[in-house]
Amino acid sequence: MNLGKHTIQLAIIAIAGLTAANANAQNVLSGTFHLPVKAYCGGTVLQPGDYSLSMVKEPTGVSVLYLTGEEVSASFISNTGITEQSPRTYLKLTGYGDTYVIRELNAGLIGKTFTFAAPKNIKDIGLHADASRTMTLPVSGGDGR
Repeated sequence: MNLGKHTIQLAIIAIAGLTAANANAQNVLSGTFHLPVKAYCGGTVLQPGDYSLSMVKEPTGVSVLYLTGEEVSASFISNTGITEQSPRTYLKLTGYGDTYVIRELNAGLIGKTFTFAAPKNIKDIGLHADASRTMTLPVSGGDGR
């Protein structure tokens, strides 16, 4: 029995159930990406591996990112920022020492950039202010459907 596989399947079912339960919520983006390094998204640690994402706009106007993969199932509230002019959809990570933090989801095809807060305990987890490195990861299937 592969516990990780079942955890991911249950998470996907749960996300589908939550979305179906709130028929007014709008799925604005879905896709997959490969994370080559350990990274933080908010306070959640993401290990290297394959992930699925789904961005849902709630009736209140709040955008929520759902991430599943590598034994992680998490949701993050994002801020909608500037309009993205690129047709590409990608994640932007900022490097702090040997650790990365997901800071933006650029959803080019729907014309939005979503930003995410750095972990509140950034100093406690050994991340320092040397944010000179960035990495972009393409999101497959990020077509706004």
